[in-house]
Amino acid sequence: MHDEKDEKSFKMFMAQLYVVGNVPQSAINKAFGINQIKMKRWVKKYQNNGPAAFYKKERKRRATVMTKEVIDKAQLLLDKGIPKMKSLMNWGLNFPPSNGSSYHLFWHSV
Repeated sequence: MHDEKDEKSFKMFMAQLYVVGNVPQSAINKAFGINQIKMKRWVKKYQNNGPAAFYKKERKRRATVMTKEVIDKAQLLLDKGIPKMKSLMNWGLNFPPSNGSSYHLFWHSV
């Protein structure tokens, strides 16, 4: 018996029902009110890594911290006229930032 808040087991069991061929995916989605895309992700997870994949500790993504040192070096590259995209790629940064913030670097004319 599982705790009703045990989402990992629920996801694994739903994917398992489909993968072993007991129930069509559409029937599972309808009976439990599961979004079709979520169900497909669970099935893919189950098919690729088995039931254990649902119980592995998930890695959390952490934001990249822009230290003063990194900002100063990136600003120096920009001041020397190195293109913005190349400067950002040198530091492993995406442009524009994926979280909607800005890098606070200033593009100066050389």
